[in-house]
Amino acid sequence: MFTYELARDLLYKYFGQLELLELRFAELRVNFPWTDAFINKLITQTSIAYEKASIIFQIAATHSAIAASQNRADPEGLKRSFHYFRTCAGMLTYINDNFLHAPSTDLSREVIKFLVGMILAQATEVFFEKCTDEKKGNALVAKIASQTAYMYTSLTEEVKEFMGKGIFDRNWVTVLQVSRSLSALCPPLTMMHRSRRNTSHPSRSTTVPSQTVRLENMAMRSFVSQSRRQQQRRPIARPHHSRAYS
Repeated sequence: MFTYELARDLLYKYFGQLELLELRFAELRVNFPWTDAFINKLITQTSIAYEKASIIFQIAATHSAIAASQNRADPEGLKRSFHYFRTCAGMLTYINDNFLHAPSTDLSREVIKFLVGMILAQATEVFFEKCTDEKKGNALVAKIASQTAYMYTSLTEEVKEFMGKGIFDRNWVTVLQVSRSLSALCPPLTMMHRSRRNTSHPSRSTTVPSQTVRLENMAMRSFVSQSRRQQQRRPIARPHHSRAYS
């Protein structure tokens, strides 16, 4: 059965083969065609470095899908979700640090930087949920929620610029705006809930609800739904770009 974990393992294995290929046949020239994830433009390169960057992006997007699929009502699910969002952000950052002059929009430094910010915002949101679940202090919970709201606010402004360039559609803006609003509401709602519980049951330990409405991770949904998809065979992983075949 196909799972994101299986896709991740297959992508790791293929990346290892690319590493060996590059070491033994450095001058090899093979066409690597991909369709841009956001502007649907076919890009063909003979560089193994380009193929490696694309596969790293696939792995990162698969990690975001794994993170988003976790049961965040469960403490272990929260830990796994946070872990995979962080590893996703790290892989995307690696692309920006090591692969320059990307020939496609989806691998450009500006787009990658934006996606890193979006993934980290979601990781921070998950961390907020973890802190409320563990009944951390009000000050810490409020600080993390404020940081999450600030990150989503910055992303909302950035995504508008990309939308103006025809890279992202209006849905990205809408979901980020809702995420920002929910994050901004969390501190006062948390304080009010705790205050009421302490007043009604001063001798009992209090519990803090997670966000009433959980957006199931805009990065995963957009990452996956707008990924490059293989056109003539089942994709190894839905996230990011798919192989284009002529």
